[in-house]
Amino acid sequence: MSEEQFIELKRLLEAILSKERQKDFYTVEEFAALAKKAEFTIRQACNLGRLVAMKSMNGCGKYCRWVISHAEWLRYQREGFLPLSDRRPAG
Repeated sequence: MSEEQFIELKRLLEAILSKERQKDFYTVEEFAALAKKAEFTIRQACNLGRLVAMKSMNGCGKYCRWVISHAEWLRYQREGFLPLSDRRPAG
């Protein structure tokens, strides 16, 4: 096997392995690790609408946890956090 073939094989193997690690949804902890941000930062971004996330029951108590889709991870990689929106109630 030539060195070029070995490098190409290694590249293909890395691509396959990275696809296997892809998940449909990430927890705040997983997303924070991927984004190299603090969990608090990601949780606050979810609370403020700077990340598109949803609450999900996880079976661990009465509180829901944020989950963030893989599509949102891809969007975050391209664009970063969404801008703050003025979410004050009318009146």
